[in-house]
Amino acid sequence: DDRQNAVLFTSILDRKFHKLSLREQSAKLQTFDQPKMVCAFGLLEQSMPIGSSDSGHGYIVAWDDGFQLYDLEGGKPLSPMSQGEIVNRSGLPDRLNDGRVDPTGKRMVCGGCAG
Repeated sequence: DDRQNAVLFTSILDRKFHKLSLREQSAKLQTFDQPKMVCAFGLLEQSMPIGSSDSGHGYIVAWDDGFQLYDLEGGKPLSPMSQGEIVNRSGLPDRLNDGRVDPTGKRMVCGGCAG
């Protein structure tokens, strides 16, 4: 995230979101526990909803079972979970995986991981 001068990454199976800040002379790694697997995420143009007094950072998140706008650092939902196709129809350990946001920032596409 060039706005924060940070490298952001996720440990999917550990349900963790990591932020490596590269400011000034030192690097600082922060780890944030998540309620579900963060399989992919994208930055939002505006960190938080307009009118919010919060200073957190919002993301579009592909959880293991759907999509949501979420503050991964503050641990707060910014929207309801997506409604649509069932990600795990067969009851096997399937999940969303490896997502990308298109260059316009209007769409997020994710693949799947079976088993």
